[in-house]
Amino acid sequence: RDLGLRTPSDDAPTSLEGDRPLSDVPVEERDSYFNTPPDLVIDPSKNYAATIVTSRGDLEVELNTAEAPTAVNNFVVLANLGFFDGLPLIVVPEQVVLFGALNENQDSDVGYTFTPELGLEPARGSLAYVALQPVPNEPAASSGSQILIALMDPPAETAQLYSFFGAVTAGDELLDTLTPEDIIESITIREE
Repeated sequence: RDLGLRTPSDDAPTSLEGDRPLSDVPVEERDSYFNTPPDLVIDPSKNYAATIVTSRGDLEVELNTAEAPTAVNNFVVLANLGFFDGLPLIVVPEQVVLFGALNENQDSDVGYTFTPELGLEPARGSLAYVALQPVPNEPAASSGSQILIALMDPPAETAQLYSFFGAVTAGDELLDTLTPEDIIESITIREE
């Protein structure tokens, strides 16, 4: 299936066929795996939800397709490909849980950026793509795969910096128990 994603070289595996094909690719080989964001494959008029299975338990997440279709589409495509499967968590107690950084290296991700959809008001349990350091005379950019989950109510001004696109609706009690020894086992997407 062609999702509009391109690999950076002829050496990178390009088959996206099968169930969660990237879950079989070693984590370190997923760094910069693609060089362009996916084409739109979700239906922006529908609602999407996700179950994030961690080694400590499940988090149920509602995705905000109406206000952040690009961010939700990116998350849905990567989750369905198995990109997040087996990735470690980075935990900053009482602040954020971060995933999508390969081998806990905050300089690594899927290999592309996208323009953030700003303005969604964040709260504890909100999901957002990590904002990249601004470059003079360049538009704002978000990481293609690094996602944070807020462990507190973020300041209101973060809505103008981070591409918030979802919120934890069940399993909130797990958030404060997650540690750097935990991993994302899988993420399953549902269209509702």
